[in-house]
Amino acid sequence: MRQETGQGLGKRLDTGLDTRHKWRYRLDWGCERRQDRELDRGGGRTLDTGLDVGQGNRDENIDWDRHKHSNRDWQSDQCCSVAAGVSDCLIISSLSNQIFTASYVSGVSGAKWSMNYIQQEICALNGSTVFMNGTFTHPEHLTVNKSFWVIDPVKGVDSPDLSTVSSFSGRVEYFIDEQNNFALKLSNIMKKDEHKYCFRVTTTLERDKWIGTPGIKLNVTELHVESPGEVTEGESAVLTCKTTCSLTDPTFIWYKDGRPLTTEMIQKNQQLHLQSVSSEDAGSYSCAVRGSEHLPSTAQTLRVRHPPKSVSVSISPSGGIVEGSSVTLTCSSDGDPPVENYTWFKEGGDSPVGSGQSFSIINITADHTGLYYCEAQNAVGVQNGSVMIDVQR
Repeated sequence: MRQETGQGLGKRLDTGLDTRHKWRYRLDWGCERRQDRELDRGGGRTLDTGLDVGQGNRDENIDWDRHKHSNRDWQSDQCCSVAAGVSDCLIISSLSNQIFTASYVSGVSGAKWSMNYIQQEICALNGSTVFMNGTFTHPEHLTVNKSFWVIDPVKGVDSPDLSTVSSFSGRVEYFIDEQNNFALKLSNIMKKDEHKYCFRVTTTLERDKWIGTPGIKLNVTELHVESPGEVTEGESAVLTCKTTCSLTDPTFIWYKDGRPLTTEMIQKNQQLHLQSVSSEDAGSYSCAVRGSEHLPSTAQTLRVRHPPKSVSVSISPSGGIVEGSSVTLTCSSDGDPPVENYTWFKEGGDSPVGSGQSFSIINITADHTGLYYCEAQNAVGVQNGSVMIDVQR
């Protein structure tokens, strides 16, 4: 039900209800001063609110809206404005569960305070620069004399201008145009900058000011590579560039040992997929967001387990071998994990002739001529290397 009263009748309301019980009302003055009162006025259907709306010779257009109220407790967080005869208030019947909302608009102007932010929440990289944007309107008869940003405002407390806060010194820039579009530029953000940021407007009338709550929540994250740590050659591996909040449309870039990976690598969203991993894929991986390449993650090492490779055997001393001399064979490889066992064989024999990374033959004879090979074994596999010994008489 909507009722429209005539002009200048701000104190009285024809509720259409029996008002022989108590009423409560709340009048909010721009969220700065708030009045809660109990009323016991009027009789029959008419309620005398006691609100002196008609001031001087001004005309008021007064609309009363009636709503159902399901809870007997006062639960309105509405912020109303009062400016030279412009005000909003709520009147509640504590017994009949009815709410009446009165909107008073001074003169013929219908403009009211409003504030809209383009984003309600922002996720940004530690060390980056962010912009917070919005727009506002105000009653046309008011003149804005100052606008600034505050953090984590508390009702009834005047929060300081952000640009005067020491921890933000040199990092804050304000922007506002004639269309009342506004913006905050915050540079070199850090974890301790996580707050709710609200735009504040004051006018030439002390009591007529506005703050846009709940504002914009800033979340600050760093990049972190989540890696399996180690994989076995031939398996696949997935590395993820993690954040603690959701960045807006990021393009992730991957680096191996400090060098950007080629486009041949399979990248999906914030993940790097390595198919059929080889020992060449082992290294340190980091990630960054395009446009913020100067803010990469900490590198994480990927270890690739593989059987011994490049197994080789050397002879000492080198050169010709004559009977009666001594020689030492040494086996080497680059297995990961390192080789645990070395076993020596002579071609044509079924049993090992020695063990250990080195194998020595003392007082060598012509019978020692032949092909010798070492078997290098680690936890992943086995690989052989060989050498020919030719003993001269």
